[in-house]
Amino acid sequence: MSSLLGKKIYFLIFFFSFIQNYKSFGQAGTTWNIQQTPSNNGWQSVAYGNNLFVAVALSGTGYRVMTSPDGITWTTRTSAADNLWNCITYGNGVFVAVASSGTGNRVMTSSDGINWTARASISDNMDWDYVTYGNGLFVASASSGSSTAMRIMTSTNGISWTGRHDNINYWNCVTYGNGLFVALRQATTNGVITSPDGINWSYRDAPVAKNWRSITYGNGLFVAVSYEGNTDQIMTSPDGINWTARNAPVANQWWNVTYGNGLFVAVAGSGTGNRIMTSPDGINWTIRNSPADNAWYGLTYSNGLFVAVSVNGSGNQVMTSGTFGVLPLQWGKFDAQQKADSVLLTWTTLQEQNTQDFQVQHSINAQQWTAVGTLPAAGNSNTVRNYQYVHQGPFKTSMQHYYRILQRDLDGKFSYSKVIRIEYPEAATDVVLYPNPTSDILNVHLTEREEIRLVNMQGIVVWKGVLPAGRHEIPVSHFAAGNYILQAGKGTYKVMIQ
Repeated sequence: MSSLLGKKIYFLIFFFSFIQNYKSFGQAGTTWNIQQTPSNNGWQSVAYGNNLFVAVALSGTGYRVMTSPDGITWTTRTSAADNLWNCITYGNGVFVAVASSGTGNRVMTSSDGINWTARASISDNMDWDYVTYGNGLFVASASSGSSTAMRIMTSTNGISWTGRHDNINYWNCVTYGNGLFVALRQATTNGVITSPDGINWSYRDAPVAKNWRSITYGNGLFVAVSYEGNTDQIMTSPDGINWTARNAPVANQWWNVTYGNGLFVAVAGSGTGNRIMTSPDGINWTIRNSPADNAWYGLTYSNGLFVAVSVNGSGNQVMTSGTFGVLPLQWGKFDAQQKADSVLLTWTTLQEQNTQDFQVQHSINAQQWTAVGTLPAAGNSNTVRNYQYVHQGPFKTSMQHYYRILQRDLDGKFSYSKVIRIEYPEAATDVVLYPNPTSDILNVHLTEREEIRLVNMQGIVVWKGVLPAGRHEIPVSHFAAGNYILQAGKGTYKVMIQ
């Protein structure tokens, strides 16, 4: 009898232990754990890139950067200057941080997250609060300052910066998604600006005038959060142009929001045990328990792990949620070399696990991408692998060309390479067609006005028109699959419709 009772007690202990452990392995973003930090600096922002989490701080002497390979074990690094580093991002192989203090050094850059170099912003009188990367461009926004300088600045490399937009309004945050840069400020009328290229901006209206502190894009939706208001501290937009106000479950100071693992996650600088909220759709939000009531200002996601950092606390200024995993593929170099009538693309991988193939994608605006070729991957490899692909076509125009590689795994996961841009400065042909073959849209680029005819193999003209110089789209999905001839002026060009 006593033996049977002992077995029952053992089973109950095992069962409740299992349940407790199972709960701790919930969806990333829902259950959080504190991680130890090497110094009590005011950690303001965190980003991931080049296999490294990197955080920057508002305070500290000489060590306003810390790094971690897994989000758990952190090491302080020497910052380029003891400035108020507000935000950090990663793009095109470079970490870029911006600050609201400093003289001639309100930007710092690093290729590895460890060794940093100070850079000059466009003005030392601007409080650079936010920086993002997209479309081959770094874009930073200023939330305050006394200068008449532009409130938006851009850079292709993080080193040389150019002022953009007006010198009237201040912009709290900026992000990139769905081919669009979006920045926000505290206003309804003209409270939003958008840009497809980071250079030319258009005003939009916000539904409420809140102090929007952070914006992100995921799952086809822009989501912004504010650190002020009576729960009406969220707004969403499918296109960055038309916005709808949403309610937060509690009126905390929501400071940052990001998207990962199918979930929007926001963190706050106030509240009691409830400084995290999550949403699968950006509209309906659920409060999650925060393991410490710190002022959580920075947030990022990568490789199955959310990482948040705080500006206060004692040895507990990082919290994580999820399980960090090494990517199945580690990218090496990716280069493009211009040829007379083609582009040679070469790339390397440092490690591959469970990889299936590489899809080469081409674009002329870094927004709409077309697959131009596919190469098989190694599958599993712990050595450097070299790949190359030649994209054939008439490229000698004044157009810019962008390339990226989509890498797909056998289990359906995928990752992208960085984006490479090339340009042919001199026009050598009057007509450029792409993609070719095509099944939906045929893009026609003309250097001068031309009469265009699309003729099938029976000699029947299926489409015609007179088009001015520039880029035009001809819908071809309703035409029968096969070979066609495009006549433009005195030239003829073979077109394949699939």
